[in-house]
Amino acid sequence: MLPFLTLNALSSLFLRALSLLVLSIPHALPSPAHYAPLALYILYLVSALLTPARVESTTVVSELKVPSPTYAQVASAPPAPDAAVPAAQSKNQKRKQRKLNLTQARLEPVAVEHHVERLDRGGIIDLLTGNVTASTVKNVVSLLLNTLLLLATLDHVVTPKLLDVHDLEYARVTALSPTAASVSLRLPPHAPLQTAEGTISYRPLFADQQWEESTFTLRGEDDWTAEPKLSGLSPDVQYEYRLKVQGAEYPERSFNFTTFPDPSLARRSGSRFRFFHTGPAVPRPQAYAPLAAVESILPSFPALTPHPTVHGVGHHLKEARLRQPAWATLAHWLADVRERKAWAQVAFGLSGVRLGKVLDTEGRNVRQFLDSTDVRRVYETAPLLPSTPYSPSGPILEPAALVYPETSFGYADTAYFRLRNPFQEHGETEAQDWETDLTELGRWLAKVNATAVFKFVISPVTLTPFFGGSDLHKEWRTQVLDLLAFVPNVIVLSDLPHAFLASRLRHTVTEIASPSFEPTASETWAKLFGAAPVVPDRSLAVTEPVAMPAEVDGRPVEQVEFVAVDDVLRYIPALGKARWTAFEVDTTDTPPRVIVTPYTDGHAIYRLEIHGRRLAPATKAVGSVAQSLGSLLKRLGLVSARWF
Repeated sequence: MLPFLTLNALSSLFLRALSLLVLSIPHALPSPAHYAPLALYILYLVSALLTPARVESTTVVSELKVPSPTYAQVASAPPAPDAAVPAAQSKNQKRKQRKLNLTQARLEPVAVEHHVERLDRGGIIDLLTGNVTASTVKNVVSLLLNTLLLLATLDHVVTPKLLDVHDLEYARVTALSPTAASVSLRLPPHAPLQTAEGTISYRPLFADQQWEESTFTLRGEDDWTAEPKLSGLSPDVQYEYRLKVQGAEYPERSFNFTTFPDPSLARRSGSRFRFFHTGPAVPRPQAYAPLAAVESILPSFPALTPHPTVHGVGHHLKEARLRQPAWATLAHWLADVRERKAWAQVAFGLSGVRLGKVLDTEGRNVRQFLDSTDVRRVYETAPLLPSTPYSPSGPILEPAALVYPETSFGYADTAYFRLRNPFQEHGETEAQDWETDLTELGRWLAKVNATAVFKFVISPVTLTPFFGGSDLHKEWRTQVLDLLAFVPNVIVLSDLPHAFLASRLRHTVTEIASPSFEPTASETWAKLFGAAPVVPDRSLAVTEPVAMPAEVDGRPVEQVEFVAVDDVLRYIPALGKARWTAFEVDTTDTPPRVIVTPYTDGHAIYRLEIHGRRLAPATKAVGSVAQSLGSLLKRLGLVSARWF
C-alpha cells in the first residue's frame, strides 16, 4: 500500500471532497450527505491521534580511515613469510620506507554499512490528503484546512435550520380572469388562536374610490393559509389590495394586480402581450456564498454605505441566507421589461412551481423559499399561474399554490388548457383514465376554436416522439395529437428537463418544450462528469403513408411512400442557471404571430416566429372543424351535434 493511503488520509480526503460538493452543488446531493462531513471530521481526528508518525529507514555506506600504527608496531613487525628478502638498505632508505608504510596505513579506506532511522516529514501529497506526518507545520495546516471546511459546511447546512419560519407572511395572485381574481396567502396571527378572521380590501389603483372588502377565515390546521376570491371586478383594470388579520395590516404597502382584458373587445381589435413559461421550479439549497452575507449587512451601517436602510443586521443576514440567484435573474428581467414602455408587457407567468401549504417535514424549506426576497420580487410583481392542475386529494403538495386551478383559462383572444400528467395517479374522487382528460380537451377545442386566435395547450409531458417512451406514453401522445392536429393555431407548451426544444408535430402543431427553471441533480452530475447531452433522435419521427405520382412502363401510377410528419425546428441543450421561455403574442397585425424567445441567465439565445391564421366568422370556423373533430369526439363519448 502507498504510504499516504491510510485511514487518516482517506478520511481527510473524503472530508474535503464532500465538503466542496456540499458547498458548491448541494442540490445534487441527498440531504443525509450534507451532514456526512461531520462524521468524516471526527474519524479524521481520531485516526490522527491513533496513527503513529511514519519512520523512514535507510542504509548508509560510509568510508572509515584505519587508525595509524605506532612506530614500534611497524619496526617490530616480522616480515611476511613469502616476502622476498630485500637487499641491504642504507639507513636513509630504511627510514623512508618506514614513513611510507606509516602513510599508506594511515590513508587506507574501509567501507562500512549501517542503518539510519528518522521521522518522515512528508511531502506535497501528504499535505493535499491531510495525512499525519512528523512535520508540525504540515499537520497544523491540514487541521486548519479541514476545520475551516467543516465550519463552512455546518454554517451552510445548519444555520438555515435555525432561522424562524413560523412567522412567514405572503400574498400572491394565483388566478385571474376579466372579472375575478384569487389571492393565495398565509398570515399567521400574532396571538395564540385556533382560528382568525381576516379582511382583504381592494379598489382600482389611482382611483378615488372607497375600498371594497371581502372576508376570509384562517385556521391553524390549514397552516394559516387561505385563498379568498374577489369577484365583480372590471376587465383590464389595475387594482390594489391590502390584508388585515386581527387588526394587523399586511403588507406595509399595497399589492397590485391587473385583471385580464375583455375577450370580446380583444377579438375585434387584437391584443399584444407577453407571458413566460418555465419547467418545474422547486425549492432547493443554493451554493455557499459567505461574501453575500458580508455585502448584505453593509446597508445597516450608515458609515459604510451611502444608502443605509432601516432594517437590522439580522434581517439582512437572513435575506442573504435565503437568496435564490436564479429567481433574482428572472426578477431583473421582469423589471427590465417593465421599464421598456414600448414593449409588450408581461401579463403573467406559467410555471410548474407549486407555492403554498406543506405540513410535512419539508415545510421549512418551502417557507424559506417563499420568504426569499428574490422569489418575492417575482410572485409579487407578475401573477405566477400554475401550469398543471393539482389534485386536492392527491399527494401532499410541494411548494404549493393552495389552488386547484380550473383546467382552462383565457387571456384576451388567446386560450389556455392545462393537461394533467397521465402517468401520475389521480385522487380517489377523480377519474383514473385518460378519457376524461381527452373529453375535456375536445370540448375546450370546440368551444375556443371560433373565439381564440392562438390555443395554448400546457402539457407536463412532451408530445414529441424524438426521445422514445413506453407504449403507454405513445398511446396517450397519439390520442392527444389526434385532437390537436385538426385545429389551427395550436401551440403546445411542455417540460423537457435537460433542453429547449422546438418541434413541429403532424405538420400543424408546434410544441415548445422548456427546460427546468434551474439545473436538475442529474443534469449537474452529467456536466460534472462530461457526459454527452441527450439529443433528439429524428429517426423516431412518426411517418404516414402518402400517395406519390410515379410512372411505370410509361403509365402514370401512384406509389405509397412513408413520409415523416414530425420535425425538429431547434434543439438547444440547457445552459446556465436560470432558464425560461418568453412568448410575445401579437394578434393586432396580419398574420397574427407568436415570437418565442428562450432565455438563459437573462440572455436570449434563440428566436422563433410562429405565424397563425386569422379567425373566420363563427359559423364558418365551427363548421370547418366539425367534420374533423366530429368522429373523434364521438369516439370519446360525446355527441358532436351538441357542439356543431
